[in-house]
Amino acid sequence: MKLLILTLLVLIATWIIWSAITGDNLESPEYTVLEEHQGYEIRQYQPYIIAQATVSSSNPSIGSAFRVLAAYIFGGNTSNQNIAMTAPVATETAGESIAMTAPVATEKTNDGLTMSFMMPSQFTLENLPKPNSENISFKKVPAGKFAVLSFSGIVSEKIRLKKTEELRRLLRKDAIEFENKTQLLQYDQPLVFPLLRTNEIKIEIISTDES
Repeated sequence: MKLLILTLLVLIATWIIWSAITGDNLESPEYTVLEEHQGYEIRQYQPYIIAQATVSSSNPSIGSAFRVLAAYIFGGNTSNQNIAMTAPVATETAGESIAMTAPVATEKTNDGLTMSFMMPSQFTLENLPKPNSENISFKKVPAGKFAVLSFSGIVSEKIRLKKTEELRRLLRKDAIEFENKTQLLQYDQPLVFPLLRTNEIKIEIISTDES
């Protein structure tokens, strides 16, 4: 029994160490922290480009949206150009392999559930390779001010709703106006140790500037 416990402890320690050193090189949206509040931050984000896929409201599966986008970045496109990988999760195929970035973002819309991947910064809307799937679209996300609540662990629908309401409650308490749309951001691979995973709820702030 002692040997079994020791083995489990070694495996858990290895898992934690691996989780701590993996994924740190993924490119993420650039932002500046404008304000730090109790439980959340106000950030100013720079523009970036996303690829997005929407699954219907009748079958809003995160997995199906992820597979569509993952197929694109792992070579499901019409370009033959090879692009150097910036993270170990990306692989090259006969098509073009696009570097994986963080975070993966999901949001619920009237049409269903939309998942998006940020595209590496060397791309523009003009030079992104054309996807093989018709379910993928691109757009440039403009600069904006957002409230962001960070938390760790595995995200279930119950936790997503709980954290979303927590951020909204904090914003109302601080008399900060915000938009209704929210995003769940997940930065880590599924194999990362749960307590070391970084997740965020992101809500756009309604600007009160007169200029």
